[in-house]
Amino acid sequence: MHDPNARHEPPPAPEGLHEKSDVGLSGLVTFGVALMVGVAVVAVFIWLLFLAFRSLNTTVVRDYPLAPAGRPPAPQGPALQVKPREDMKALREQEERLLGTYGWVDQASGTVRIPIDEAMRRVLLMELPARTEVEGSAGQSGRPRDVSGGRPPGTER
Repeated sequence: MHDPNARHEPPPAPEGLHEKSDVGLSGLVTFGVALMVGVAVVAVFIWLLFLAFRSLNTTVVRDYPLAPAGRPPAPQGPALQVKPREDMKALREQEERLLGTYGWVDQASGTVRIPIDEAMRRVLLMELPARTEVEGSAGQSGRPRDVSGGRPPGTER
């Protein structure tokens, strides 16, 4: 059996305390020096490129025929909504007026607007086809068995 209180000695190190075939120090130093020299060469090259490009940077003002002359005018003031509640009220009144009145949408093509209540009444009178359900499927789908097809109660065919 295993004794949890027993001391375990590490195995003896073979032939010394470290590996004899480590990486040579001269190779690491050579790589480090070469890396630093390469970084310095690239930095000097980029600096010279910036100097060359700076001397080439000549701003040419081109005449575009559609461009406005001079500076654009400064904005007159903040384009903020000053009265949001009144604006929303006016928008809703306009939408209610559109939903509750007759009018032309496009007179040339003969498209008209009718009140929403009248439109819903006309859709109900169209007698759209009702869904038919297979026996026993209402309990599985969770839908009621009496499908009205959008007609109000009492107007069945």
